[in-house]
Amino acid sequence: MIEDLKTIYRSAWRFSRDCPLLFLIPVFVEMAQHIVELHLGMYASEAGAVAAEQHPFRLALGFAKIVALTLPGYWFVRYMAFGDDPAAARRLERKAVLLWGSLALAGLAISANNLFGTPIAEKLGAAGTEGALVWGILSFLVGALCTVWLVAWALGNSAIGPLRSARVMLPRLPRYVAYFLGGMAPLMALHYGLAILAVTAAPGWLDWVLMILDAAVVGWLALTLRAPDVIISMRAAEETSLDLQPELAGSPAPQLVRGAVAP
Repeated sequence: MIEDLKTIYRSAWRFSRDCPLLFLIPVFVEMAQHIVELHLGMYASEAGAVAAEQHPFRLALGFAKIVALTLPGYWFVRYMAFGDDPAAARRLERKAVLLWGSLALAGLAISANNLFGTPIAEKLGAAGTEGALVWGILSFLVGALCTVWLVAWALGNSAIGPLRSARVMLPRLPRYVAYFLGGMAPLMALHYGLAILAVTAAPGWLDWVLMILDAAVVGWLALTLRAPDVIISMRAAEETSLDLQPELAGSPAPQLVRGAVAP
């Protein structure tokens, strides 16, 4: 498991080096949101942070950030699954794009509704902080069970669906949680720490420096949040009869690298 956790950060670093333009998309969107926040005075004080939180421009860029954080679900998944191959990340395979895109659009529709409309949790009668917490936990569990499905469709394999994914993932949930926390917690703590420092302690000129650094952190976080999906899927493929390889007519598809997530 330790080697797998190291692989999360190793592959994220390699991707930022091998595919810099793709890596920078979430970085630029995050920085655009920070520029709006800085002009709104969000980091001037705690009162400024509260006042700017629901500003329409900030919310619009917040949704743009959700889109940018979704995209690595295609290109970084493929990068890792094919053995840290930048060509696989850049390649737009029609079937894979359509399969993965359908799932991504569904997720973005839910995010848009929760951001701009009445959150689903409230529609179901679970309002307030407790409702948001319950919805968050349920969303995480459903997402975890669908992990193999998401990875397979990003690779162009329509043979794996949600039920098969859930059967594979259910006994592997504890390991997935460990991978997810390992990939999320360090950079997420740094992300929130930089924001808190900007609001509470840093002078105005330093806020810009902190937000540039934070945008880079979000760029890597976008990758380390996806890496656990690939690792657990590849490990499941090694441990079971699961085949993540898409079966394509005509010329054979590129062979997935078995054990690609190992260093």
